[in-house]
Amino acid sequence: MKRFVLFALLIGFVAMPLFAQNPTGTLSGHATDGKDPLPGVTVTVASPNMQGTRTSVTNGNGDYIFTFLPPGDYRVRFDLQGFQTIDTTVKINAAQTQRVNATMPQAKVAEEVTVTGAYDTIASSGTLATTYEKSLINKLPVPKDLINTVALTAGVSTTGPSGNVMIAGAMAYGNLFMVNGVAIMDNVRGTPNALYIEDAVQETTTSVSDISAEYGRFTGGVVNTLTKSGGNEFHFTARDTLTNDKWTAKTPLTTAQRKDQILNTYEATLGGFFIKDRLWFFGAYRDRSTAGNAQTYITNEPFSYSSTEKRYEGKLTLSITPNHRLIGSYFKVDNQQANYGFGNIYGPGGYNFMDKASLYTRQLPQELEAGNYTGVLTDNFFVEGQYSSRKFTFENSGSRYTDLARGTWLFDYNNFSNYAFFNSPIFCAVCSGAAEKRDNNEYIGKASWFLSTNSLGSHDVVVGYDQFEDKRLSNNWQSGSSYGLDVDGEVLNPDGSIKVDANGTPYPIFIGGGVASIGWFPIAVITRGNDFKTTSIFANDKWRLNNNWSFNIGLRYDKNDGKNGNGAVVAKDSKISPRLSATFDPAGDGSLLFNLSYAKYVSAIANSIGDATSNAGSPASIYYQYSGPDINTNCDAVSGANCLTSQQAITQVFAWFNSLSPSEKAAELYYGSIPGLSTIIPGSLNSPNADEWTIGASKRLGNNGSVRIDYVNRKFHDFYMTEINQTTGLSPTDQYGNQYDLGWIVNNDSIVSREYNGILISAQYKLTDALSLGGNYTWSTLKGNMIGETGGSGPVTGGDLTYPEYKQEKWYNPTGYLSGDQRHRARVWGVW
Repeated sequence: MKRFVLFALLIGFVAMPLFAQNPTGTLSGHATDGKDPLPGVTVTVASPNMQGTRTSVTNGNGDYIFTFLPPGDYRVRFDLQGFQTIDTTVKINAAQTQRVNATMPQAKVAEEVTVTGAYDTIASSGTLATTYEKSLINKLPVPKDLINTVALTAGVSTTGPSGNVMIAGAMAYGNLFMVNGVAIMDNVRGTPNALYIEDAVQETTTSVSDISAEYGRFTGGVVNTLTKSGGNEFHFTARDTLTNDKWTAKTPLTTAQRKDQILNTYEATLGGFFIKDRLWFFGAYRDRSTAGNAQTYITNEPFSYSSTEKRYEGKLTLSITPNHRLIGSYFKVDNQQANYGFGNIYGPGGYNFMDKASLYTRQLPQELEAGNYTGVLTDNFFVEGQYSSRKFTFENSGSRYTDLARGTWLFDYNNFSNYAFFNSPIFCAVCSGAAEKRDNNEYIGKASWFLSTNSLGSHDVVVGYDQFEDKRLSNNWQSGSSYGLDVDGEVLNPDGSIKVDANGTPYPIFIGGGVASIGWFPIAVITRGNDFKTTSIFANDKWRLNNNWSFNIGLRYDKNDGKNGNGAVVAKDSKISPRLSATFDPAGDGSLLFNLSYAKYVSAIANSIGDATSNAGSPASIYYQYSGPDINTNCDAVSGANCLTSQQAITQVFAWFNSLSPSEKAAELYYGSIPGLSTIIPGSLNSPNADEWTIGASKRLGNNGSVRIDYVNRKFHDFYMTEINQTTGLSPTDQYGNQYDLGWIVNNDSIVSREYNGILISAQYKLTDALSLGGNYTWSTLKGNMIGETGGSGPVTGGDLTYPEYKQEKWYNPTGYLSGDQRHRARVWGVW
């Protein structure tokens, strides 16, 4: 807590020269007397979510604008002596612009008219965006986390690898997830980290198409989650969610008993003020513990596991004046997983541990800091700034031992449907640089200018600068000893089960000249960490020509500077992304709108792809045939005679191996791969990107609801590919005299494709003050022959250019419906 308070006090000094895009909204409009524009109208906005009130005065053309409004419900008042005073309401959503126009006829006596405002959660023009408030999510029978909230939106599916979110057909790693304007995606898989507390969330906005040039580094969608910020009243919430492993159905074909223990997830929030309308505070806490029973693969040894996670959030909002605001926020996660085992015990494929010696306790701490400043310098000139830093560390993952007997895993890839290992965990917790770090930081600067003219309408022009760094430090030690042994099998009991020692570890079998081998995985160069930096500048003009026509003209320039773990530059490309749209309002009253847009979206360089050619932190793979004496082939499983435990067997294997001369070892060598030799990035890696066309319409249903329909077409380009052919050549000769077919990591979309077509319908209607209806329907196709990602690795390269002389598209990788395709998806709800 002391650290947070100090950080919040320093925010005022560090945020001023920096800039970024905190999830705020914009309100603009036009005042007339029914025929002519009205200059000099005082427009006042107020909200429980905003400190104090803000005022603006309409210019000579009757136009006004408010930027940097915290999302929430607002009262808007239009006042000019001699004219009717208008009071109305409007809902401001994150990253969206709302319009409120006022018609103020002359009045001989003072008169005030109250107009019922619209309450929109679906953007009616421009960006296809949907906002869900936490109050609605709490009432729906869905999980309260971020993924399930986003999945309620049209154009979104959960058909990505491992059920990850896909937006408008993009790969699951191609989305931009932000909490309070800070990117929270994992550096490897691109999925959002849980840097939020469910009860602290105020609202979540998902933008699917026609997205402003202010946002970049994505090819899917943009998700903005906003957390609460205190207020002029104190508010407190507390929640306890109960779960029990016994309440879950058993996994088929397993013997482990469900643990009958009620587990609690505690959440609490507290918000209020230190100084009304000047200094607000908000804090939140979440404590969740889980526990369960499971069993090891094949040997069926029962064990218990548990996880304890605590999340903390703190936020201070300081209003220096009504026009200048500072926000400092801090988030922390303490996560410990006890008896964690790398692998998939029951699923098809993957790695599976066979004993409890392969289990360990690890920690996964996360931390996020951000500071934001918004300033209204004049009625038509505004600035914003933010700095953010996110840290995620894997601590104590792997073996605690570096000696051969306890730090070497034994691997059986020959006798079971899945790969199996035992004796020691995969990875190393105590080797040099073992803690893996996945961090990012970001600086963004933004200034906006509102210009109103007689003949060319009004322009809300935004220009900005964005620098984002994606950094990962990973020394991928494969085991505690840097060795692993492949076994011929395990000693079996008379009933066919695997014989295990007193600790539940199998007795391995090694046969000289059999399948047994000795794997050595040294890391020659400790990584300095990679750094993939994207520097961007952007400009966006929201142009309202008149009551019938409005346009969005945006342009974004992204420049990559990617360095791998060796410090070598592997990405230095750049791209320009136009964002263009037009909206036609036939009646000029906003009741019926038609939209047309074109946009290009450019992703950041995938960290794991860009670092694939580095040998820093990457292990070599060197395999020797085991030709020593047989071990445990004459073990008597009943009496235990002639049986060596796994550690004793490992000691005997290395006694033979270390007795060999260098030339004898070389004779046993049958495979060697040295990282950084067999794969290169020729020139520069380019960012994948997508082209999008949309056309749609929206209809307002009075002040009680709206409906919107859009057609979205998105084509994807510059996929990551590995190219090996007769022209790519051979690698340099390694220290073992080997040469390899040289693989080039390149971008290509000439022989692979991916295209999304969707019709998206969203609707909302408020029947009464207490009863409302909402929902959406998506019809879509996702066709092509490029998947480009897996659940475990995130982005991966395609293999169509690898030995193409042996492949034909029509049988190797034909074009068709991709695994993420979902033809129909509907979500409908009623809330009372």
